[in-house]
Amino acid sequence: MDRKKVVEVAVEADGGLVPVGIMNLDQALALPDEIDAKISQPEQAAGAADLFVDRREVISKARHSS
Repeated sequence: MDRKKVVEVAVEADGGLVPVGIMNLDQALALPDEIDAKISQPEQAAGAADLFVDRREVISKARHSS
């Protein structure tokens, strides 16, 4: 998995996703655990996808691909 890939990060609030920002995958994975971040599918263009996955799921995939 390309850890320099640009992804969109969002958090859930009031039943919907609120955009936090665009960052590379390394930065998104380094966010504190207290932030329940959702990350756009790394395989899709940041800001163009409506499909988000839990940060923990992306961390697990990143570990298995290294």
